[in-house]
Amino acid sequence: MMKKLFVVLVVLVLLLPSEVYLSDVIGKKAALPFCQLDFLLDNQRLNQLLVTGWGCLHGAILDTGSPQVVKGRNGYLFFTPALDSVLGARRMEQHELDALADRLAGISERLKRQGTRFVLLIAPDKSGVYPQYLPWYISPAASYNTDRSQLISLLKQRDVLAPDLQAMLSAQETKTYLKTDTHWNAYGANLAFQTLMKSAGFTDSYGFLPADFNLPKPAPGDLVPLFLPGIEDPQTDFLPPLHRSYRTAAPMRSLDDMTIRTMSDAAGPSIYVARDSFGKALFPYLAKAASSMMFTRDYTGFEERAAGYDLAVLLLAERSLGSLMAFLAPVD
Repeated sequence: MMKKLFVVLVVLVLLLPSEVYLSDVIGKKAALPFCQLDFLLDNQRLNQLLVTGWGCLHGAILDTGSPQVVKGRNGYLFFTPALDSVLGARRMEQHELDALADRLAGISERLKRQGTRFVLLIAPDKSGVYPQYLPWYISPAASYNTDRSQLISLLKQRDVLAPDLQAMLSAQETKTYLKTDTHWNAYGANLAFQTLMKSAGFTDSYGFLPADFNLPKPAPGDLVPLFLPGIEDPQTDFLPPLHRSYRTAAPMRSLDDMTIRTMSDAAGPSIYVARDSFGKALFPYLAKAASSMMFTRDYTGFEERAAGYDLAVLLLAERSLGSLMAFLAPVD
């Protein structure tokens, strides 16, 4: 609270001289268009500049000025809704976790009877992977008591494949998440791919090492525009030499397409993937390894649509676990 009051006082002190001067010269405050709320709301460029200025001002006191972004140590940014897991906030009730585990177990068993291996892949929140980069005023809760860790434990008891990625991703000397983004980087996605394939009984056909990730690619973070719109983020990701060898059934506009179908000459499994935005960095590894793949952002009808594939993957961010139940068919 004291920090916010300080920011407000600084802004008032900076604006007061110009306001007094302009009021004296023109005589009527209403005559100044930039003092009218409608003008500020309608002028998109000015609005963007004001938000950017607000973010820069807060940056001087190690904050972002945005309720959606928290500024951590060493240039790390964190998405506020993804802090619940590390704060121990808005936890699922035990009966909700049990019901979700039962439903996933039912899906896994029914798919297994049709020859399809099911894997739940939970992308850990960045705050759990790198708690050491959280700001000083956030004290992480016990990692063993999160919805993610409890659900994975329940699924293990039910023989459902659900590898725990967090410890593996956080233990790497090479960073696995982007500093100014919500998501894992190319190296982190590769590790998730390796773990996924191994857990399902398939081989990693690439064998990439950290040194192989040496091809620079601009990767502006998705968190920067939330408090510094219009400011270019110079962040770079590093990709491995993964050459495209797959074809798409229809022209692909971007990895944000609702559905992408791929085919290749690879001898790998056929794969069905229902995913969120964490799937984008996984796509090239999966598409090249699969003989065919359905890659979709739609979770509805997962079981029915995934039946018949060699591998069915349900990928989602840790922060979304509470909403997963609504997309899954009831257990028989």
